[in-house]
Amino acid sequence: MSIARLSAGAGYQYLVRHTACGDVPRDPAKPLTAYYAESGYPPGTWWGAGLEGLGDEEHRVLAGSVVTEDAMARLFGAGHDPATDTPLGRPYPVFRSSSQRIADAVAALPADLEDGQRAAAVDAVRRSESGRRTRGAVAGFDLTFSARKSASVLWGLSDAATQAVVLEAHRAAVRDTLALIEDRAIFTRVGARSCAQVPTKGMVAAVFDHWDTRLGDPDLHSHVVIANKVQGLDGQWRSLDSRALHHAAVAFSEVYDNLLADRLETVLPVRWSLRDRGPRRSPGFEIDGVPDWVLKEFSLRTRGIDAGMTGAVAEFRARNGRAPSPVETTRLRQKLTLATRPAKTVHALAELVAWWRVRAAALIADLPEHVTGPLLPILARLGEAGEHRNLTRRRQAERMLEGVSETDRLRLWSAEVPPPRGIYAGDIHPRIPFGGEPAMTGADAVRLLNKYEIKPGLRRTEPHRSARAWADAEIPDPVIADLAATTLTAVLDRRSTWTRWNLLAEAARATRPIRCATTTDRHALHDRIVAAALDQCISLETPEVFTVPAAFLTPDGVSVFTRPGQDLYTHPAILDAEARLLAALDDLTAPSIAPSAVSLVGSSVGSDPSVGQSAASSSPVEPSVISSAAIGPPPRHAGDSSGVKLAADQANAVVAIATSGRRVDVLVGPAGTGKTTTLAALRSTWEAQFGRGSVVGLAPSATAAAELSARLGIGCENTAKWLHETTGPGGQERQRHLDHLRDSELACRRTGDTSAANRVARGIAEVRRTASAWTLEPGQLLIVDEASLAGTLTLDDLTTQATAAAAKVLLVGDHHQLSAVDAGGAFGLLAATAQARELTSLWRFTHRWEAHATRRLRHGDPSVLDVYESQRRITAGTSDEVLDAAYDAWTHDQAADASTLLLAADTDTVSQLNERAHQDRLAAGCVDPTTEVPAADGVSVGVGDVVLTRRNDRRLLTTGGQHVRNGDRWTITATHPDGAVTAVRDETGREVGRGEERVLLPATYVRDHLELGYATTIHRAQGVTVDHAHVLVTPGMSREALYVAMTRGSDSNRLYVPLDTPDHGHDEIPDPGRPDPTALDVLAGIIAHRDRERSATETLRDNQNATTKPSRLLPIRDSLQAGTPWAVDTPDLLQNPASTPEIDVEVDAAIIEIDALLHPGRPEPKAKRDTSPLRRMYLQSLEMDPHELERALIGDSPTPDADDDYYLRI
Repeated sequence: MSIARLSAGAGYQYLVRHTACGDVPRDPAKPLTAYYAESGYPPGTWWGAGLEGLGDEEHRVLAGSVVTEDAMARLFGAGHDPATDTPLGRPYPVFRSSSQRIADAVAALPADLEDGQRAAAVDAVRRSESGRRTRGAVAGFDLTFSARKSASVLWGLSDAATQAVVLEAHRAAVRDTLALIEDRAIFTRVGARSCAQVPTKGMVAAVFDHWDTRLGDPDLHSHVVIANKVQGLDGQWRSLDSRALHHAAVAFSEVYDNLLADRLETVLPVRWSLRDRGPRRSPGFEIDGVPDWVLKEFSLRTRGIDAGMTGAVAEFRARNGRAPSPVETTRLRQKLTLATRPAKTVHALAELVAWWRVRAAALIADLPEHVTGPLLPILARLGEAGEHRNLTRRRQAERMLEGVSETDRLRLWSAEVPPPRGIYAGDIHPRIPFGGEPAMTGADAVRLLNKYEIKPGLRRTEPHRSARAWADAEIPDPVIADLAATTLTAVLDRRSTWTRWNLLAEAARATRPIRCATTTDRHALHDRIVAAALDQCISLETPEVFTVPAAFLTPDGVSVFTRPGQDLYTHPAILDAEARLLAALDDLTAPSIAPSAVSLVGSSVGSDPSVGQSAASSSPVEPSVISSAAIGPPPRHAGDSSGVKLAADQANAVVAIATSGRRVDVLVGPAGTGKTTTLAALRSTWEAQFGRGSVVGLAPSATAAAELSARLGIGCENTAKWLHETTGPGGQERQRHLDHLRDSELACRRTGDTSAANRVARGIAEVRRTASAWTLEPGQLLIVDEASLAGTLTLDDLTTQATAAAAKVLLVGDHHQLSAVDAGGAFGLLAATAQARELTSLWRFTHRWEAHATRRLRHGDPSVLDVYESQRRITAGTSDEVLDAAYDAWTHDQAADASTLLLAADTDTVSQLNERAHQDRLAAGCVDPTTEVPAADGVSVGVGDVVLTRRNDRRLLTTGGQHVRNGDRWTITATHPDGAVTAVRDETGREVGRGEERVLLPATYVRDHLELGYATTIHRAQGVTVDHAHVLVTPGMSREALYVAMTRGSDSNRLYVPLDTPDHGHDEIPDPGRPDPTALDVLAGIIAHRDRERSATETLRDNQNATTKPSRLLPIRDSLQAGTPWAVDTPDLLQNPASTPEIDVEVDAAIIEIDALLHPGRPEPKAKRDTSPLRRMYLQSLEMDPHELERALIGDSPTPDADDDYYLRI
């Protein structure tokens, strides 16, 4: 399930013209009912408990009734009742566009400004306003429920009766999920500054069922457009508070998947299972018997372009007698892209099904007989089965359908195609959870249930039922406890803090293979697991600082001033780890160097190269230098920093870290500030005191570790490998082996077998030598590079090891760059302390303006976008246009022999770029097509291809003696008949001081772990420096990702911004209610989106501070004085039945408690205030002069202080 906002006003036209019409543009002159009759699509229907509040006695809006065009215009266009056209609460707000804001601000400038001053002021206004996003009123929220691809394909290839069953199962799963959403996530806000979140009477939604993509592939999905109008329990219509809806979207999506699987297994003889999708990809959840290659068949566009390129290039060669140039190749691809992107047109369901079956028949040699059987007679009679074998599958299928009569098409639609046979897929590899024990999968849970010999709740009234369906009551507590542990482990793998919604999503994933008998059983199973997981969590929410009156509690007894379902939790292990890391900053017993042993020569003040000169020029004037002569000459080896000049910030950091004596030091290094140079100087300083080998390093990947080792001349290792060999499974197994050998030695000596005992003793010595390579020594400095990518538990583990060994840890990184994929936030917590050191000089960038710009980008200043735009670093256009532009610029850099990166935020775009580069190199003759062998992700590679190894394998050694690492780039020099390849390490990945390194990669490694390596993700590029970087922007990316991407290039960094942002499944058509986005709009949204994981300690601290902030307490006090939240907008509060003497006492006490927090030290009132007159005065104040109101409220009481708004504010 995905969620998108629908703008108010003209936004409803998007519904009428597209969502209500299966994404097909409709002639406005044609009635909507005529479209439904022509296409076969069912008309939209109304849904939701909120419908009860619409209409009048003569005009009702009933659940399941048809959504008319006029009704959509009223509700989503104007915010009115779709039946009576009366306003539902306040009208939609109208916001000014950026151009209007600029015009108003310019018009308000003083008239007496001189020309130069006016120009500067206008320029400042434009910079300020262009950095602000234009707000738009929201009319609703489009929730798209999409069935799994295998369910859509099953539906598309089935007979009419089976299609009806699958469609109803999908609809039932949607309805049940909507009911859960309505029960737990539909709220509105009331009170002063909307400080209270309260329940509603339910949602008002329009549901539209669709069954194909724009490209005609089967895609069973429903659009549920929830109106941004909800009715409160007091009868008033207000806006929907969408925060809970957005936070819970992922959880509801997972619940829908489970409900659909339950329904389908109830009504059809099918089985679902987790499907292994290969290395580095999460398991898929699909119907057994629908193979992946059938699913791939119904993904037309990318395959059509790639397949068409071969023929287009061959035709070009024949016509011109040469291969196309890179520019000509791009033009050929652009033509194919347009040719394979047809506008969606109206097709009746019968036509679509016939089309799908003919396409499936093009795979006649591969499809199983039970699918192809009904198609063969028709295909044989048409004589099309073998005639067009050399055409592309798409064109072949089109030719098959040409000339087919309507009768034959109906036969294709109604043919009895049995559903796939039910087959259980094999078990997938379980995750390793927190604590190191194997995690239990859903399949394990099923086996555990069987072990308890519990009979499933089968319903005899459903003859198709073939799988076990469990009632919640039948699942014992031990199984729930195990599933809760799995759920908590999955959350801990990725987060330091989480909500109930996060736990619900993981609980749904953990129970995917378990089928439940009813929807009630499914929800109860999820809730039991979530509750069991929460029992092991710690809430980070602080208790309310005042006693909440009963009138301000929801029917569930929860304060309306909290956010239901959005409370944050953590695990004790996370808080304990963060506490130990903070304590390590204050631990001054670590090894250190006496200040007198570190001598600085030269000026103590250096200059910032980004300010005083270009980074490409000479070193800063009068830099600080750590003199190797002053501390003794260090050994001469790679990474030696003798004579290296340091800026003042670098020198000061080296001295502070070397002399601090802290167990943990933190060095924050923004991109381009010379971290490696600083660390090299620190290495020389430290080794001069503690000897060679006293500095060791860890990095987030094997490739990064090799680079750090080469640059610093120290031993470095992958952080994950280090933990595996120390406290992880490797170290544990080695300790068990050592214990066994010790027992064996003791037994041999007891029996007098000295010879055997000596052999065992030699084995013990060998194991200890191996262990010593993974053991820190006293006096060592452990440098953890890119520490922001390391999780909290990882950093705590390393610090604990260093403490036990009397060693020191230095954490190096930048909390404004990408953070850990597992539970993180600890580095940011430590970086915010006074003990952390930060580098400030920028050395990487050739252009001074770019160095300055990266600083502003790092801190989220949107006005910096004007600088990049003025320097022509931003290219905007359609997705295809910017992809072409980035690709062309990258190929131009390569032709100029410059080091360059082609970056994207998501793997799908990277795969698309890689496949394009591969095809273009084939067309240009740079890759030999006769040498291609299958590689990972279904691609083929050949001699001349640049590839990426994606798994560390210490058994595969290069000619230089180095093992194959995850992230290494290679160029293929030979392929072998068995699928193996010979490759040479790419220049950008070659280690310092090493010659050309070759390796033989076996066929199994190639098939599973070798990918094309032309483009790369931003995550893999962190820490890399090249001449030029070309960044394809994704609107959903974060500021941290943008900053990392825009600091990889020393000479230039360029952005390519798509303005259409299409969903390739349902190509999104721009909403006419929203202004056309600009590149600056898209980028400003990215800058505003932070993705840094916050530590549990920071979150708790912030929550504690927020609880007592006046900005929170003042609106709450105002709301308490105004009345109960159900009646805040009621004209006469005195007639509110909830207003009773008891409630008055509770409210008065709460107000006094809040006032004591706002004004500590002021004496409490001697007598209870009479709140009834106060409320009367509040009502009168709506039309009362402020001074008259003040006199009425204060009376004979002492004059209040100037800031005393206890009496002056209501």
